[in-house]
Amino acid sequence: MTFSRWLGSQEGPPRSPLLASLALVGTLLAMGALVVTADHRVATALVKQDAALGLDAAFTRAQISVANEAIAVRDYRVEPSPVNAQRLTRTLRTATEDLATALVLAEQYGAQDSEVLSHQQQHFADRARDFLLLAEADSPSASRIADVELVPTHRVLSVRLEAFAAGYQVDAQQRLTELRRVHDLSRTVQSIGGLVTGFIVAVVLRMLLRFSRRVHAEARSHERASLHDPLTGLLNRAGFRRSLEEPRAGGAGVALIDLDAFKAVNDTHGHAAGDAVLVAVSDLLRRRVRSCDAVARLGGDEFAVLLPGMACREDAGRWAESLAADLRFELHLDSDTVPGGASVQVGGSVGVAVATGPEDPDGLLNRADRAMYRAKGRFDKTGCPGWALDVGHAPGAAAAPCPAAVPPAAVPLTPSH
Repeated sequence: MTFSRWLGSQEGPPRSPLLASLALVGTLLAMGALVVTADHRVATALVKQDAALGLDAAFTRAQISVANEAIAVRDYRVEPSPVNAQRLTRTLRTATEDLATALVLAEQYGAQDSEVLSHQQQHFADRARDFLLLAEADSPSASRIADVELVPTHRVLSVRLEAFAAGYQVDAQQRLTELRRVHDLSRTVQSIGGLVTGFIVAVVLRMLLRFSRRVHAEARSHERASLHDPLTGLLNRAGFRRSLEEPRAGGAGVALIDLDAFKAVNDTHGHAAGDAVLVAVSDLLRRRVRSCDAVARLGGDEFAVLLPGMACREDAGRWAESLAADLRFELHLDSDTVPGGASVQVGGSVGVAVATGPEDPDGLLNRADRAMYRAKGRFDKTGCPGWALDVGHAPGAAAAPCPAAVPPAAVPLTPSH
């Protein structure tokens, strides 16, 4: 099963929206954790690298200061002036302070043998001060101290300090290399995280879009189902009422159609035959109306047609008479509808009410209903196609223009479902 199929195809809903959502959230959390971990490693590497570089710089300063001690002793021996004496004193103090600073950082870094260097530096500084005092007093012991003690002691101090600092210089380079590696890894993780996040956002947006479309489609489907008859696809009573209440200019006509002897069809041939008759009449009404008209099945065997703009008595009468004639036909039912097949006679009574101006919908429906019952009575008495017209108190007048009616067509012998 592919990932897209698991999330759900474009045509249908997701197979498991909850699992898909949990998977996306889990992926986002995992990528977030990776990015945070990478950033933390970069921060840790930066701290360690800064500490290593700081320690390396401190030992470099200490090495320079210790080297300056030997130079200051040599210069004073060459020229024992007050200036060189002050320089030697200052150099000894600076070297002691710089080495102490470096050793403190080394101890924080985990050094274990820093006290040896500290003692050697202190010993060298003490003997250098003794040398300075003896030299200022013109004592012959000054040269012996310089040659026998200061030079060898300083050489040992320099070698040990260089070896001690070399380890931290190598460590600083290793920390710098590690920082670069971790930084590159972090950038890679962030790039992948950005791509994955973008993909997940796109998937979420797609799911939201599909969900929104599905919600709108379901809303439209529910609205249509609430306004249409499931058997015939025509408007139901609520849908017809909505069409009837819509504001419109000019007059309108309303036709009510009630099928004749429909109960006998149901009782004789069953409800499947009755449904076939209703579908056939619905198809006939669809062909007999204009694009601006509204056709509905109000319930049972009762139909209604809204005729906007038809407020002229003569036009309404001709339309009702033609429809009543077309409604009288023989419908052949196949064996799938009725065992062995059958033929039924279809007929209906039409009552039309017209109004040239605004009128209460209930009043217009009541007048059409009265006209329809008069038509049924006329059919019962004469056997002629039953139709009747009720124009109320409004005078006949030409209606507003409307597309021409579709010409009547022959009724199909086999109803379409």
